[in-house]
Amino acid sequence: MLKRQRLQIAIDGVAGSGKTTIAKKLANYLGFYHFSTGNIFRSFALILHNETSFEPKKVKKQIKKATLKIVKNKIILNGKDVTNLLFDPKISKIASLISGQKYVRKKYQKLIKKISKQEKIILDGRDIGTVILPKAKYKFFFVASPEIRAKRRLEQLKLSLSKLKKTIDAIKKRDIEDTKRSISPLKPAKDAIIINTSKLTITKVFDFVVKNINECKK
Repeated sequence: MLKRQRLQIAIDGVAGSGKTTIAKKLANYLGFYHFSTGNIFRSFALILHNETSFEPKKVKKQIKKATLKIVKNKIILNGKDVTNLLFDPKISKIASLISGQKYVRKKYQKLIKKISKQEKIILDGRDIGTVILPKAKYKFFFVASPEIRAKRRLEQLKLSLSKLKKTIDAIKKRDIEDTKRSISPLKPAKDAIIINTSKLTITKVFDFVVKNINECKK
């Protein structure tokens, strides 16, 4: 029986580990609101997509000039729905470059904490269990090998396997940047359940997560 209390589920993990896919599926199953926090960084990157350098003062100035709103799961930038523009590889690369900057993290946390006040919510990202929802009842941390994640990325973007090595190298570099940054580094919360998704199907990961939160079922 689902109790009338705020229920929060945090899913963190490395890029390409399947956290967003599972979070969406879980939200539909439980009737929770879901938001992928990486979309906020991608929206910042979209603001900066014409820039050639990403010096912190310049990044701060450009983001401050923009009007950014989150309406349900849509990103509204300067009055326009840009959600479908967020997944271009160039945007993802810029998002990775700026995500550790102090102002960017501060702006991100301000936006996401408004969302996190909802009664039943699932957030996925890289600092959800440690920073955004530290009191979440359920916390999961997804990992997977760089090789598996690279193959998934190529399949998602419908790219040739000839780009596999380059994609693996990019993923490894991203992992280092995420885990070594001084502000909100990627790491599992002390009470998070760690799941290696390398050899698991979406269904098996989903079933495992549901098993651990079965008291959330109505």
